[in-house]
Amino acid sequence: MLTPMNNVLPSRNKTLQYLVLTSEVEEVEIFKICLEYWNILSAELYREVPYQQMAPSYLRTGNSNSVPTRRQFYSVIVSKVRRIIISRMARPEEVLVVENERGEVVREFMKDTDAINLYKKMRETLVYLTHLDYVDTESIMTEKLVNQVNNTEWS
Repeated sequence: MLTPMNNVLPSRNKTLQYLVLTSEVEEVEIFKICLEYWNILSAELYREVPYQQMAPSYLRTGNSNSVPTRRQFYSVIVSKVRRIIISRMARPEEVLVVENERGEVVREFMKDTDAINLYKKMRETLVYLTHLDYVDTESIMTEKLVNQVNNTEWS
C-alpha cells in the first residue's frame, strides 16, 4: 500500500530525471541554473555525513546500511550529474606566458569572468560529488581519458 510519503518519492525521482535531461541542454544559461541546483544538493548531501567511510559503489548491496538513505535515493541521479559535469567542464582561467618589451617572461591573464565563475562553480560541485562517491568519479574520468586516447571522444 502506498503511503503519502511513498507516493512522493517516485514523483521526486522523475522530476530529478527531467532536471538531469535539462542539464544536458547545450544552452549555457539553462545549464547554469541546473548547476546551481546540483551544487546545493551535493553540498547538502555531503554535509549530512561529511566524513563517513563508505564502501565503493560496486561493493555496496541494496540492503547496505553503510550509506545514508538519502544518499542511496540520490545515488543514481548524482552519478548522471557527475558524468554531465565532467563532460561539460569549463576551462579554467587562461594564462599566457609572454615576453614583455623589456625581454622579461611574464604571465598574462585572460579575463573572461563569466567562464571563470562557471568553472569555479563546476569545480566546487564536482568536489562535493567526488566526496559522495570517489570510485564513481574515478571510473567516469578514467573512461573519459580512455575515450580521449582512443579518439572516440574529444577530437
